Amino acid sequence: AERQARRTAANAVFEAKWAAKHRAEAAEARRWRAGLVVPGTDDAAPQTRFRVTLYNAKAPLTIKCNLATTTATVRAFIDTVHPLGGLAYDLVVGDGDPIVCDERTTVEAAGLSGRAVKQRLQLAAECAKCARDAAQAPARGGRARLPSDVWVCPQCTLHNNLSDSTCSVCGCDQELAFAAAVAADDSMDVDPHPVGSVGDVHGGAGGGGGGPIASYIVRDDGGARVMMGLCEEHKCAWLAEVEQYGQLAPDDEHLVTADMVLRTLNARLI
Repeated sequence: AERQARRTAANAVFEAKWAAKHRAEAAEARRWRAGLVVPGTDDAAPQTRFRVTLYNAKAPLTIKCNLATTTATVRAFIDTVHPLGGLAYDLVVGDGDPIVCDERTTVEAAGLSGRAVKQRLQLAAECAKCARDAAQAPARGGRARLPSDVWVCPQCTLHNNLSDSTCSVCGCDQELAFAAAVAADDSMDVDPHPVGSVGDVHGGAGGGGGGPIASYIVRDDGGARVMMGLCEEHKCAWLAEVEQYGQLAPDDEHLVTADMVLRTLNARLI
């Protein structure tokens, strides 16, 4: 009886916390839908409003500001209201080009009044598995095809800009990467069509001809927010589940390393 009483009390505490959290989230969602005013908005000047669908948010955000408010100010406001920890994104209307966010472009000039804007994450257009296979091709007797403006890190398979002397994730030296590739295969092809571009999660071709990116995950490497995608051919079942149901808490993203993902492509659970 005592154990049952403790269990009942614990359940009551949990249900009270859940109800409080639910009420707070509902209130926040109502406040977002009603509209938040961008700081510095002049009540005497012409105003407008538009709605923004934010990544992983529970409700769309209605923004109120002046027509003369700059797009840079709007973006800074979004980063304050819904921070993504430095995760790269674009603001777009429909499937159009990214909105220019600077101090010279106004909300009126960008045509945002009354429009539906969405926050679109910048995702790698190539498949991490295809990229790793291409990087490992010399070891299997094949030849590595290197993009013209990126180099593949032999340790973590990240594609870095040629201007970067070291890998931005693991710190591997660029010269070591090229030396390893040249040592494995003296004849190195250069691909005139770089695969290190950035695209939408359902757009862009996967490296190695694997098709569009089918699943991805965000991971944290020492402060750097990294997108890792997989094409349809190499789609990882549990990555898709994480993406759909949000099973991975932000504090646990650093646990998902590229090596672990690529080793467990057929796994169902983390």
